[in-house]
Amino acid sequence: MYNVKHRFIFVEVPRTGTTSIGTALTEKLPFDYSEAPYYRHNGDHPDLHEQNRYRKMIRHTPISAMRHWPQVQGYRSFGFCRNPFARALSWFVHGQLQAPLPSAEIREAFTAHLSHLRAKHAYPSFYFLSDDGKLAVDRVGRFERLHEDFAEICTWLDIGEFQLRHLNNSKFPAHYSEYYTPAARDLVLRQAATDFEHFGYSTQD
Repeated sequence: MYNVKHRFIFVEVPRTGTTSIGTALTEKLPFDYSEAPYYRHNGDHPDLHEQNRYRKMIRHTPISAMRHWPQVQGYRSFGFCRNPFARALSWFVHGQLQAPLPSAEIREAFTAHLSHLRAKHAYPSFYFLSDDGKLAVDRVGRFERLHEDFAEICTWLDIGEFQLRHLNNSKFPAHYSEYYTPAARDLVLRQAATDFEHFGYSTQD
């Protein structure tokens, strides 16, 4: 998503707190739809439902695409990354109010899930935040410091203070490492290699 008045782009990397951040931004900073690409409406100012509907249309668009839109040239940009091991598990339990306890059966199911994962939304965080192999956003916050880093970004953007609600949140009853088999760990190390390299997450977790 992006904001015309305050001239910023928020790159929504899946499973990094984007629902909480995007909802907070949309509620407090209404979107200027006269500048929105591909958007058509009846001329009235869209209500919150319409704003959220359009945000979903462009949600998870990587910065490599957004930065070339003519209406956002010169805008500041930010996004969030997350520990790849925790992020991969979050995809596995997505949609469940409570993740299952780790067991041999769950570990094997998680490993199978990773081996068949092809969805664009599950690409590494670096994919969404980079262009031509280089980091292309001005600021990268960490999911592990979601509230603190978002507060610092809001100060940087001069958009005031925001209270984040925990939306679309997955809760693990055990540390994410307990869900991993050696094979699952190797899959994440390969699939998210750029995240480990560029964001400094430990490969030993």
